[in-house]
Amino acid sequence: TMGRTKLMSVPRPHMEPGSSVLAILSNHDPRAWTGSACDGGANATCNLRLFEAAIARGAAAGAGAVLFPEGYALSPDFGTEPWISPAGATPCAAARTTQGDSPLQSGLACAARRQRVAVVANVLVRMGGGEKQIREVVIDAAGAVVSSYGKRHLFPSERWPLGFSPSSDAPTVAPLLG
Repeated sequence: TMGRTKLMSVPRPHMEPGSSVLAILSNHDPRAWTGSACDGGANATCNLRLFEAAIARGAAAGAGAVLFPEGYALSPDFGTEPWISPAGATPCAAARTTQGDSPLQSGLACAARRQRVAVVANVLVRMGGGEKQIREVVIDAAGAVVSSYGKRHLFPSERWPLGFSPSSDAPTVAPLLG
């Protein structure tokens, strides 16, 4: 476990060649991180470290993909970052040109590439017109975005007071593990 976060993998006693293992994180409790450098509120550096540690643990367990629950390691006081992750983007490469304007998207892509594992995670972003959205980003093991989806059905608290807007994206399907 990471703090109180549990890493679960689907056991496959007789895995066929080419089959995949998924790591699914559950029971995340941000209070478990008290006494760490993450005390004092959420921030980009702390959030990214939590994601990177979980991605590394999933990869070490043999996962082909690490899937995060909605809102993992995120807090509305973290704020939003510019959206740089449409399908086909390579946010890790963009990290060198955007001076860190989107540290979570870049960091997730770099961690996926470094650990050679696909990642599926939420990010809180500002779209080109300034509206805030909650988006799911799907990154392959090379660090490239294969799909993304903006949350359409928001909870009332996500609209107000947090100010997120629903997306008009239709659900997407994309190959991830071959």
